[in-house]
Amino acid sequence: MKQIIIIAVVGIVGIGAGFAGGMFFANTKSKAVIADMQTRMQQEQNQAQERLNGYDMMISTLNNELQKATLEIEKLKTPVSVITQQVPAASEVKEMEFEQPDGPTSAYATKGNDTNTKLYKIQSGDSLWSIAQKQLGNGSRFKEILKLNPKLTEKSNLVVGLNINIPAR
Repeated sequence: MKQIIIIAVVGIVGIGAGFAGGMFFANTKSKAVIADMQTRMQQEQNQAQERLNGYDMMISTLNNELQKATLEIEKLKTPVSVITQQVPAASEVKEMEFEQPDGPTSAYATKGNDTNTKLYKIQSGDSLWSIAQKQLGNGSRFKEILKLNPKLTEKSNLVVGLNINIPAR
């Protein structure tokens, strides 16, 4: 019976040692798995941070481009209100025109056309700015057109086919 007790004690001690060894190896393996997972997680965090930094740079670049575009749009805006084209009724046109040997002239244009000015016939889609841009090379010169046509204002409706005075160049 002593032998059975010894064998039982040795067996229990063996089972305990095996369990403890298994726990030790499992714990060591778990620590390695945890360390590996932490390393991967740190790498993923670094990659995510790099992507965020890249996105921040892209957003900053896009904001700069937006500011440049906004400034460019402001430069391109005309200082006058948009002039709409309205075609007058026939009775209105007769009141606005007077006959000359070379055809109808707008009441906006003065009769005394000197060598520094020329007549321009208003086309469909014209505005003071576009006329100055096409004929004088700079849209901001529309004010010179206004000075040569005293009855014309920045808000006047330009009538297609009528003539206005513009600088010769």
